[in-house]
Amino acid sequence: MDEIRKEVESKDMELKAGAVMKLTYLNMLGYTSKLSFGKDTDVLMLTTNLIQKDLNSSPGEVAITLNGLSSIVTPDLARDLGPEVFNPEALPQGYHPIAGRLDDPDPGVISATVNVICELARRNPRDYLPLPPAYFIS
Repeated sequence: MDEIRKEVESKDMELKAGAVMKLTYLNMLGYTSKLSFGKDTDVLMLTTNLIQKDLNSSPGEVAITLNGLSSIVTPDLARDLGPEVFNPEALPQGYHPIAGRLDDPDPGVISATVNVICELARRNPRDYLPLPPAYFIS
């Protein structure tokens, strides 16, 4: 625990992030009574930096990070991570699965897909020009 406390007080952000991960792991094992940050420990900054790093990783890690972030987001995290959240280029990997939902037998799925496509088309409508014929034919 003393070693982890020293790591948290370090100026090296990667070392601090590692210390937070160690503390989280210990907390998951049930060692809650020994885990505490001082008043001066900037946990929000550590969390923000770690999430920013994960949002600039591989598409799989970005998806996991966004999923987890949706459960823990606070107004401060949203303010600090806004540019990184809207930056991940997940659309190329999701285009064909989204377009494939237009052929779903369930009208609710088709309706939800059309809503998603309409929202995405606000940014760049040219990418979605081939999709309406598929929707109107079915």
